[in-house]
Amino acid sequence: MFAPANIPQRFRDAYARSEQGLIRDVMVKGAWVVLFVSAITNGSVLIRGRSLIEADPTWGLALRLPPLVVSILALAMHYGRFPGSSWSMPMLRLISLSAMWSIFGSLVFAYDQGGSAFRMMTELAILSIFCAALVSLRGVRGCVIPLFLPLSTFVVVMLYQGHPPLELLLKLLSFISATVIAVLVTHVLYHRRIAEFLARQKLNEMSTIDSLTGLMNRRAMTERLDSERARYHRLSHSFAVVLLDLDHFKRVNDNFGHQAGDRVLREVANRLKLHTRQQDCVGRWGGEEFLMLLPDTGEQGAMTAAEKLRTALQQHPFEIGDAPPVSQTGSFGIAIYDGRESASRLVARADQALYMAKECGRNRVVVA
Repeated sequence: MFAPANIPQRFRDAYARSEQGLIRDVMVKGAWVVLFVSAITNGSVLIRGRSLIEADPTWGLALRLPPLVVSILALAMHYGRFPGSSWSMPMLRLISLSAMWSIFGSLVFAYDQGGSAFRMMTELAILSIFCAALVSLRGVRGCVIPLFLPLSTFVVVMLYQGHPPLELLLKLLSFISATVIAVLVTHVLYHRRIAEFLARQKLNEMSTIDSLTGLMNRRAMTERLDSERARYHRLSHSFAVVLLDLDHFKRVNDNFGHQAGDRVLREVANRLKLHTRQQDCVGRWGGEEFLMLLPDTGEQGAMTAAEKLRTALQQHPFEIGDAPPVSQTGSFGIAIYDGRESASRLVARADQALYMAKECGRNRVVVA
């Protein structure tokens, strides 16, 4: 999925999901609008027996049918739950392109007729330019297919038919003006959407990420615990929580200052992230306590993971600046979800196991 350069790497997955949802929503609404307009237009031709534009019947059909066919196909794929999501953008482009093909194709015939036919088609073309701009969800580069390609094709066809360039330019002045305005509108809307997306992501990050360690905060971890409990009740996949408390951490703050303590906390967070799986969740539970959520993990797997983390803390001293590196160990309490308890009760059992680890001498793993 395309992501602009000003989207930070950490937000790109969220941006891709957001854009994909927006593309699908616009595609469905656009297909319904084009389908409705096509039905009215084709119905009007059938009732009247002829089109307002004098054109060969074959050409008339070729101009009217593509928007109708593409819109029906797009809606069938959407409501038929066609697998995948990458097809939404190509279908949206086809909808825009087929609509513009119909408008500008009709304009070729209306140009020679002049009068009310050309005036009506001009108004429709200007309106369609703005509609195409609104579905150009990737800024100016998104205007290439729905706007610039049909317009340039129209100009080439008219020049090929021998129309004087200056006369053509004067008659197309309204198109050119509308196109410039539509592109500017698209540019503004696109960058405003990006700015609003970044603002939402940063606000969400501030409310769910611990500013010191970069880990999830307590609120975010609580939400993930609730989500994992719901997943357990759907799929019956066991999971474990591991509660870590740093041993004698107060001594670091007392002997070397709070800045040294912050460095230790940041390094602990880095080691926890380094030695856990991608699907595991790691958060700062409070102070010098950290909570790990291990999906699809039983008692033996949780003990193995906790021992790996305990060793990662114990084996390498922590750099704290100018002072000599300090050793830092941790005590771990494990609880496996029993299928009935609340998230708070699950963490409380892990806390009881952690208390036992402290009582038994620290720097060890205990299972509730």
